[in-house]
Amino acid sequence: MSPRGRSDARPRARFRKEERLLLRPEYRRATAHGNRRTSAHFVVYLASNNIGRPRLGITASRKVGKAVVRNRVKRLIREYFRVSKHCLPPSRDVVVIARKADAEMRLQEVMRELDRVIGVRR
Repeated sequence: MSPRGRSDARPRARFRKEERLLLRPEYRRATAHGNRRTSAHFVVYLASNNIGRPRLGITASRKVGKAVVRNRVKRLIREYFRVSKHCLPPSRDVVVIARKADAEMRLQEVMRELDRVIGVRR
């Protein structure tokens, strides 16, 4: 047990600032030098980094939908990364560009589609 009364058996699944792509040059490098993979709802770029852990960048333009839909899609992608980062290849930058999305998309659908595109096996 940890000092706060939590069991240390399961690592915390957070989405920390250091796990995000924040700067435009980071996005540009990933899209210019990364592997491009596509699906019905997403374009994913996978690029190597020298940090030792996966990082995520998300882009959702107005083509995806109105602000409510864009924000929901981004939340679903962040949640996918948060629970799946231990399955992702280490030292990879993952840039997810959302395409026209279904406003009713569920987390399980997003997880299934991104797992298939990225190549994650659970």
